[in-house]
Amino acid sequence: MLRLLPGLEFSAGGHYDSNSFLVNQSWADYGVKVTWNLFNVLSAPAAIKVAKAGEDVAAARRQAMSMAVLAQLYVANANYNEAARQFRASEELAALDGQIAEQLRNRYQTQNIGELELIQGELNNLQTQLKRDLSYAELRNAYAQLYVSSGTDLLPDTLPDSTLATIASALQNSEERWAQ
Repeated sequence: MLRLLPGLEFSAGGHYDSNSFLVNQSWADYGVKVTWNLFNVLSAPAAIKVAKAGEDVAAARRQAMSMAVLAQLYVANANYNEAARQFRASEELAALDGQIAEQLRNRYQTQNIGELELIQGELNNLQTQLKRDLSYAELRNAYAQLYVSSGTDLLPDTLPDSTLATIASALQNSEERWAQ
């Protein structure tokens, strides 16, 4: 829009000439120049349309960014709910396998089963405990992704030291403040 307005230039200058035949060997000049490009006037409607289109594009970009953030939050929440469901299932399975392993130990002591069956039952129990621990790690990862998606950084800017206990305490305090 500013290009459509006339241009205005101010000039000032001091001059000197060593020619001794001149009446004045030094002089100053001042000037004002007004310019106006008629082509800019003729292209004004198109320029106005382009400016309005640019505003519409900027609004669409802001809306798209907002939708992307909301979609990211929605996906992070869905991932968290699924990870929580899988953790509960793996926790129940680990508890059942623990009971089965206990029964196998009792049967081995009464010599109703062989050592190979006991070892196989213990290995199954260890495997389900490992799966439970992995699903817990996925649950914590999905929980952290919720914070990241919302733009929250739970770790404070400064810590007294970088030990694991200090970081864990700082994160726990931040989570408690966030929950309030």
